[in-house]
Amino acid sequence: MTTTKRIIKNSFFLTGGNVVAKSINLVLVFLLTRLLGSEGFGVYNFAFAYTMIFLLFTHMGISSLMVREIAKDRSRAKEMLGVSLPIVFIFTLLSIGLINLLAWGFGWVLYERQIIAVFSIYMACDGFGRFAFSIFRAFERMEFEALVYICERIGLLIVTVFCWWISADLFFLVCGFTLVMVGKALQSFWLVRKHFLQIPLLWDWERAIAILKEAYPFALMSIFGVMSMRVDTIMLKVFHSAEAVGLYNTARKLVESISFIPENIAFAMFPALSVLFLSDPEKFQQTFERILQYMLIIAIPVMVGANVLADRFINLLFEPEFARAYLALQWLAVWLGLLFLKFTFATTLNAINRQHLFSVFAGISMVLNIALNYWLIPIYDIVGAGIATVVSEGVGVLCIIVAVKKLTKLPKLSWIYPKLLLLTGTFYAAVFYSRDLNLFWVVTGAAIVYFLLLNIFRVVSKSDYLYFQELLRSKMQKPQSDK
Repeated sequence: MTTTKRIIKNSFFLTGGNVVAKSINLVLVFLLTRLLGSEGFGVYNFAFAYTMIFLLFTHMGISSLMVREIAKDRSRAKEMLGVSLPIVFIFTLLSIGLINLLAWGFGWVLYERQIIAVFSIYMACDGFGRFAFSIFRAFERMEFEALVYICERIGLLIVTVFCWWISADLFFLVCGFTLVMVGKALQSFWLVRKHFLQIPLLWDWERAIAILKEAYPFALMSIFGVMSMRVDTIMLKVFHSAEAVGLYNTARKLVESISFIPENIAFAMFPALSVLFLSDPEKFQQTFERILQYMLIIAIPVMVGANVLADRFINLLFEPEFARAYLALQWLAVWLGLLFLKFTFATTLNAINRQHLFSVFAGISMVLNIALNYWLIPIYDIVGAGIATVVSEGVGVLCIIVAVKKLTKLPKLSWIYPKLLLLTGTFYAAVFYSRDLNLFWVVTGAAIVYFLLLNIFRVVSKSDYLYFQELLRSKMQKPQSDK
């Protein structure tokens, strides 16, 4: 199986699994907003955002390093897993302690501290499950990750429905969610042991220090990214109220339910591009350019639709008390479009072993994001948070694009990109001027119009259709080494 086909095949499994999982996630958001109300949903998201900031401190970038190094030499898998696991365990314990210590130090009310305490255990178990995912990704067997993720979402849905049935409070709900994460961690490591390798514990102080030194750029860029993702939620709670947090995160959850698409394609790209950059530079460029083109083709209708029809989607899915969330969704739709570019170029930067540059750019984006949130949220609340997210992300993406083009000597943008820009403007106009019609017909018509525009502007060629037909016929084959 060729490298590009393997990337798309792995993206198929991740995306297919996430379509199911994120569909369940939308149902979860729908149920949680009704179970908790805007204020309760705000407390839930505030505690979750605060706690999950510490998730990346548990891994310290080791997961991403393992994917890259094991993809290059799979014989190192047992050693790297054995040495890394004790490190992750120690940092996880330290993170749990720090989460709860700071929560008490900030003087938050007892109920919020109790929710945070339970969420800290949730975070730890979720972290161990995600750590096991690095083995699936390194061996390019993303179907296992998709399986675990679907099981996790189903478990959360069952807990939510049960809490809805018995009219449980937020604390009981979070305890149930934490039990699901315990199951996720156990299932993930069981799959690693059954299908890949035994799980040793090899404490080697010198090797552990070496791994941390090599992994720290991954850790920094992850920490910067998570801070940028969560700081707006925390500032909304500090400067406004739990209700504002609930409104903003209603829109954010909708966008995050779609952001898995570029993220999963990027995860599938990472192992293959890491190898191709050293072994076949020409094929590296061809693979990158094709994936970027596909990313943009997917991004355009998603971004435009979410931006133009934001108020329609919010009013359709949520109670009237959440109506104002559309203001945040309009801005976050633009952020979603930027994520397609970010994941493509950032994954390439990591694959060529220049992750330290991504750390720098992520740091710049984070500082700008915090400053803009601090300035805009007190004045414009959820709209200010959306603007800060778009501007800071845009600056970070621009820096990454410039760096990748310079380091990889990729050719100048081809003729396809001006066509995509013109297509975007035409599609935006079509959706905007039909937005007041029945929502079903607007969405259906937009899909048909977009397909026609792809052919009118000849963005997708006949060879692309044949390529995907061949891919779908072979999608169930196991990954094989390139010949």
